[in-house]
Amino acid sequence: MATDWTALRIEYINGSMQYKELADAHKLKEGTVRQRANREDWAKERNALSRAVTQTANASLVESRSDQLASFNADDVRIAKAIRAKAAKMLGAATSPQDLRALSGAFDTAQKIGRLALGASTENSNVSTVPSGLNHFYGDD
Repeated sequence: MATDWTALRIEYINGSMQYKELADAHKLKEGTVRQRANREDWAKERNALSRAVTQTANASLVESRSDQLASFNADDVRIAKAIRAKAAKMLGAATSPQDLRALSGAFDTAQKIGRLALGASTENSNVSTVPSGLNHFYGDD
């Protein structure tokens, strides 16, 4: 019976067997398989297929991670908005400097969460001076 070299080539290219294992599996001499493989450059085809599979897998992984990150960031934006809304509601009832500091911290945290989730810088997002009109809360009158 004649050897189906196309089938052997495909088996080698798509598999992980070495020439000896392939020869043994098909009851052929290793030298015969090796000569044919070298003449037709099976190793080059296997390497090219391996690179293509790796690139496809990497692209799929990147896309999956990107989708996960987008979903995670969307959740963070919703949370940041909820924190801001709650802090804004509580702002009207704030009567002490401690209340205002706590709310300021909540606003700062919400801003950082939102900016990070949207890919923006969080540098220089802190309030460094007391806004005018609030000096009496901080004893700066």
